[in-house]
Amino acid sequence: MTVFAPGIPGFTAMAAAPWLFGGAESGLPIAGSAVGLWMIVAIPLVFGMKSRRYWGVMLYFYTGLFCAISLPISLILLATLYLSTLHHQPPDYYFIIFGVGLVAMVPFWPLLVRALRLKYWQPWTRPNEWEVGDEWLADWVFDAAGVPRAPPPSQAAQRAAPAATRAIKARRRR
Repeated sequence: MTVFAPGIPGFTAMAAAPWLFGGAESGLPIAGSAVGLWMIVAIPLVFGMKSRRYWGVMLYFYTGLFCAISLPISLILLATLYLSTLHHQPPDYYFIIFGVGLVAMVPFWPLLVRALRLKYWQPWTRPNEWEVGDEWLADWVFDAAGVPRAPPPSQAAQRAAPAATRAIKARRRR
């Protein structure tokens, strides 16, 4: 998210600068505005995500949704611009190299979509609907560290719940 949110509008503005009125002089302020706006949004986003406040989850989800939708649209737009003027390119066509930044984001786009599909980060879900383990370290981290995996507390509580229920029922019978 840290790269996607400012990078998509910034790289798109700079890559499309040859086709904008004013060229790079009009693309650079747009790109700078995208980075500046992201600095304003990123600080509350980090604090809201860390504490899993409702507004933080909303901000994360809708920022991620913006990024997931805008990346393919930006790539299609730039490809259309470039291919439509292939034989008569604008004088500053070398700015299209900023489109490489967008293409470099494509392999990570499925990870962004997967993060948006996790119920843990969807604002309308409740804690009992979250996937078990989404808020914990992945298994490969334990394997890499050579540490035996411990079940997440939610699974440990689920395993302990039947034993606790049996103990309570046994006390009632006495």
